[in-house]
Order: sequence, then C-alpha cells, then structure tokens
Amino acid sequence: MGEIMQLNLTYDLFLTLWKLLLMKALLVRFNNRAEMKFIADLLKKLGVSSMELSEEDVEDYGMSILLKDADRSKKSSREVIIKKLKSG
Repeated sequence: MGEIMQLNLTYDLFLTLWKLLLMKALLVRFNNRAEMKFIADLLKKLGVSSMELSEEDVEDYGMSILLKDADRSKKSSREVIIKKLKSG
C-alpha cells in the first residue's frame, strides 16, 4: 500500500512540476529557513504563486531531466541486461 501512495505522490509532484514548466519557473535553494520565509512572504504579497519542495522532490525533478535527456537510440537485449545485473 505504501508503494501505491508513493507512486501517487510522485505522479502528483510530476503533474505539479509539469504545470510549472509550462510557465516560467525559478527553483531557488536557500541558506536558511528565515530567508525562505522572507521570499515566500514577498512572493505572496506580489501575488506570485510558490510552493516548497522537499529535497526528495528536487532529486525527483533532477532525475526526470536526466531521463528526458537520456540517449534512447542504443538498445540492449534482455540477456545482456540480466548478465550485467548479475555481475554487478
């Protein structure tokens, strides 16, 4: 059951990030919580939507970029993959 919940949360995150990517977005890492709160409050006053992402969310986003840019022209057989997994 936990895996299904994780999948749904990841999918929801993907949809949220996808919507953000359709617009211009800015991903900012803060030095401390006070800086983040200051900027979040400022954005709210300016009417700009924002959301807090966990470290895992940022990693998921980075992984999605890597997967999107991956070279898919090279193919491997099932046997080669299994052999590589067993040797590794």
